Amino acid sequence: MSTRDVGLQNPTALWLSGRGPCIAMSCTEESEADQVGRAILHQKTGVLITYRSASDLIQNAPRGAVAMVVLAGRECPTEMRTAFDWLKRRHPHCRVAVIADTGCGEEELAARIGGAIFMTRPVDDEQWSALLTGAVRGLQGNAL
Repeated sequence: MSTRDVGLQNPTALWLSGRGPCIAMSCTEESEADQVGRAILHQKTGVLITYRSASDLIQNAPRGAVAMVVLAGRECPTEMRTAFDWLKRRHPHCRVAVIADTGCGEEELAARIGGAIFMTRPVDDEQWSALLTGAVRGLQGNAL
């Protein structure tokens, strides 16, 4: 697990103070985490916490509100379903996105049944930005 400073002096303090959204991401490719970090930096707010897997996320869960969870760690459908069940209990208002190498398979089916946004690699910068904007707005709307 790591917290990526995306241009903020103390991202964890910002997030814990309620002034910035948390994006949690399981990923195996640093380039994808870097893309998400750049999108957060472009929006000038937020904290990205990365994990090696969905099970790592569950075992070392962030505290406080989570705007979005991105499962891009090549989780199997069973791991995804476990993560979705946990997220519905722990963070019922956060958005979930699953990023996979290909569509039309068990991963996509598990993601869609779990209510997640499903996308295939490569995800471009504009798509990341749109996902994060929607997640932050959704978190703000639920706080009202």
